[in-house]
Order: sequence, then C-alpha cells, then structure tokens
Amino acid sequence: MLDFGLARKFVDENGVMRKRREAKIGFRGTPFYAPLVAHEKRDTAPKDDCESWFYLLLDLISPKGLPWEELKEMDDIFECKKRCRQEKAKTMLDGLPNTTELYKIIEYIDSRKFEDKVDYKFIFD
Repeated sequence: MLDFGLARKFVDENGVMRKRREAKIGFRGTPFYAPLVAHEKRDTAPKDDCESWFYLLLDLISPKGLPWEELKEMDDIFECKKRCRQEKAKTMLDGLPNTTELYKIIEYIDSRKFEDKVDYKFIFD
C-alpha cells in the first residue's frame, strides 16, 4: 500500500538526512495504518513508513485484524494504538505465530530516530 502523493526526498544530494520540520503539519495518511507521529501531526521519516508497513502486515496476517479496526474516530484510533504500543505490542501480536520476530521488528523501528537510516535488510530478514 503506497501513496506516492505523500512521497518526498528524505536525503539531500550528499546522502544527508533532512531535518524534521518543527511546525505541526496536517494529518497525512490512512488512520488505520498511520504511524503515531502522523496522528500527532508531526513530520514523518522512513522509520515511520516502516511503522505503517508493520500495521499493514499485522492487518494481513492477523485473523482478528488490528485492535482499532472497529473504531471510527481518529482520536480513538490514535489512543488505541498508543495503548497497544505501551503494552510492548502484546495486544497487537496476541495469537500470532512468530511473535519473537515481530517483536524484534517493532522494537527496531521504535529504536530509530527521525534522522536515522533504516536497515531494511534487518526488517525483512
């Protein structure tokens, strides 16, 4: 699931990661899959794209779907995501196979800062 209307360059011509815009921006994305920072109306980075991908992956492999799938209001979706993430993703991963690998992925994504490069090989291996 890609939305190239939201795409932009994250590095300059020298390969240096751009800085986060400090001003609040409008919400961008699909509420079910948006990273937490998008709900906070903050600038997103490649690590946040990985968070969105992770939610999409869970939606595809979980028989129960996402914990916030029945919610309609953006604020409710955001609060549910925050609760799930504070529980070390237990609510999101409950009942799934290979949770050890899934925990490693979300912990890796969470360990990244805005300006960090993402090791996609680590995620996909």
